[in-house]
Amino acid sequence: MVANGPLWLVGAGPMARDYAEVLAALDVSFEVIGRGDASAMAFEESTGRRVERGGVDALLEIRNDLPSTA
Repeated sequence: MVANGPLWLVGAGPMARDYAEVLAALDVSFEVIGRGDASAMAFEESTGRRVERGGVDALLEIRNDLPSTA
């Protein structure tokens, strides 16, 4: 199943990097939401994709556009 709308990949650890690779291969548009700086930096360095830091709760406080899939 491919999402019809925004998708949030929650987490930026090693498993998230694997998911990001699959989503990119499927040409699925997604945003990465992470909590910690260390995992976010490692994710960004290995994938070239930006990570929204602060976790889901922090992002929900500033964003109104909820994903259709997470």
